[in-house]
Amino acid sequence: MVHHLPSPAPMTPIPSKKTETGRGLIQEINRIHRLLQATADLSPSEHTNALFTRLVQLSIMPVDEEIVHSVLQDKTIRALQPSLQSLCSTGECLLEKHWATRLMEASTGKETTGKEIAGWQQSVQQQCAQFVYYQNYMDLARLEYHALMAVQAKVDHVAFIGSGPLPLSSIELLRQHPESIHRIDNIDMDCQANSLATALTHSHLAWPAQISHRLRFFTSDACSYDHYSEMDVVFLGALVLDRHGNKLNLIESIAKQMKPRSHLLIRSAHGLRQLLYSNIRPSLLHTPRLSGLLELVLEVHPHHDIVNSVLIVRRI
Repeated sequence: MVHHLPSPAPMTPIPSKKTETGRGLIQEINRIHRLLQATADLSPSEHTNALFTRLVQLSIMPVDEEIVHSVLQDKTIRALQPSLQSLCSTGECLLEKHWATRLMEASTGKETTGKEIAGWQQSVQQQCAQFVYYQNYMDLARLEYHALMAVQAKVDHVAFIGSGPLPLSSIELLRQHPESIHRIDNIDMDCQANSLATALTHSHLAWPAQISHRLRFFTSDACSYDHYSEMDVVFLGALVLDRHGNKLNLIESIAKQMKPRSHLLIRSAHGLRQLLYSNIRPSLLHTPRLSGLLELVLEVHPHHDIVNSVLIVRRI
């Protein structure tokens, strides 16, 4: 007689640690998104600060590509990503307006306007360091400048699109490299943002007028600004889109107006940082309409607290 062993009961797969990590991230991102959506005012407060801080912490977590893929390809995350980025954009603008006003209120004004101020670079740094995320801007400006030096870019005249009410990227570039940068045109559609930025940089930061006057402000959408042909480098902010919500159209419009051998620095995002900002893949720059117009010369993906990736393309 042949004895048959009973068939084993079907086993429930044990989730791997990566699967559990991915599911936990998806749940946490969904929770933060629901809470931000339910918040009537995204201005800085204990509540909104905690939510945005946690979201940034999640986005820079050191997780492997398998987990990143599982999170970003999850259908709920893909559905909420545009809304989440929009909420982040609104929150970031309100945060900058709040801190631009706060920095001005903390300043006594520039009593020495027009005169050389000994140690002005340190003085400006001390003023700006009151802003909670100042270190991130300082590190990003340093990374971007050295990336431009690596591709032998000229940086005498610079434009920054999407400068906002607290133009710390421009401030830091000029503070760190006054010997190299002699003009920065800051372009933003928000007239209130430009008013705050102009007042802060021209009347409240402790640097000489001959330095602060290198910063110029234009209230305009990116396509209407008409000085790209004068620029050595154009910075394209991570949140900037054209009036139809398209980034590639905007890149094409800017590039066509730039002079040969000038550079376009595009802020992008990789990994879970794409929860906050759009990812501009180099392959997108090889579309027929950009072919023969731009060439990719450098791509940098930070793996520490800096959120933005950097793509540098050269105008052919």
